[in-house]
Amino acid sequence: MYFYRGSGTIVPSQEIATESPVLYTGAYVVGRDIEEGTYVITCTGLTGDYDSCCLDFFYTETAYRNSDYSNGEYHYLDLGESYSVNLQEGMVLYFYRGVGNIQKQ
Repeated sequence: MYFYRGSGTIVPSQEIATESPVLYTGAYVVGRDIEEGTYVITCTGLTGDYDSCCLDFFYTETAYRNSDYSNGEYHYLDLGESYSVNLQEGMVLYFYRGVGNIQKQ
């Protein structure tokens, strides 16, 4: 793991996903790192010179490992913009280029 264009603190993803609404750069496996359910994800801060956060969803861990976007989807979120998604077990949520807020509905 490395931080691209910045620095940060490493916090176990389980702690982030269940005890705090803050979403940091990283990959979260649904059913292991984050509970299944419907979430609203909001871009609350940007890193570097980027003008949006990236929010990728892969339908399987294999698709994530292979960067197979035909088995997933991606979204750009402007600062303050939100996206609602239904996360199911086995999916991978990959968030980067900023900091976000994640709220289970």
